[in-house]
Amino acid sequence: MQELRVGHHQKEEMEGQKMIEHLTLPTDELREGDIILNHGMRILIDGPAKVYRHEPQSRSNTVYVWPGLVLNADELCDTDSEHYDSYIARHLRGIWWEDRVPRPRKDDWSIQGNHLATWHVERAS
Repeated sequence: MQELRVGHHQKEEMEGQKMIEHLTLPTDELREGDIILNHGMRILIDGPAKVYRHEPQSRSNTVYVWPGLVLNADELCDTDSEHYDSYIARHLRGIWWEDRVPRPRKDDWSIQGNHLATWHVERAS
């Protein structure tokens, strides 16, 4: 794997000439297929954002909620793993969260924020 520096972000050359860009993006610039790196999780955005606009209408009053799937959930929930995180494990495996908020699927995690929230992103190019 060869790393290339491009502007304010980094690209990695992968097998078959596929490139993975490492970006820092605000919530309103995310898109389906992005992988968000957050609290040790690799979260695949796998659906369209729900957009909530609050009054008065402005960019700051618009919130985006992206559905995500935690790709490394088993590793984060394994108590023998060096990457174990009890908070994330409780959320993902429903130890305490399930009674309060029913989840549509296992290992889900939402990415949410307005244009001021930024995220570390892996994006195939």
